[in-house]
Amino acid sequence: THRQHAKHGRPKQSQLTQSKMSGAYSAIERAQDTINAAICITPEDIASALRECASEIESVKEEYQEGLDALPDGLRDAGGPGGQTQEKIDALEEYQGELESAADTIESESFEPSDDPKAETEEDWLEGLRNQANDALDQNSF
Repeated sequence: THRQHAKHGRPKQSQLTQSKMSGAYSAIERAQDTINAAICITPEDIASALRECASEIESVKEEYQEGLDALPDGLRDAGGPGGQTQEKIDALEEYQGELESAADTIESESFEPSDDPKAETEEDWLEGLRNQANDALDQNSF
């Protein structure tokens, strides 16, 4: 049993499960921490955090695929444990693609400075990219 004192915050999602999904949740949490904690961050840093998360999601997906491949033929049916595992694999694959797409989009962005005092500042632009990345990380359906 592991106890966590209230002043240390609520337990993270990765701490609440012992399944293979804890790896996916942990990858998402690390990416969010990287994106949100950095004071001086570039679009490449944000994209790199998303790609690293996508890579770890792929590893979890492969673990599920290995488990599915090891099941006897009778248990691979859509209504049984194999069907549930296949649904997780599909959700992980879709999420991985969304993260990679978000990384490509963010990495292609560039800040255009302006002389207009009402124009977006570089800090606001980077905050927008962080929000975009966090939105992509929050879109998991598993």
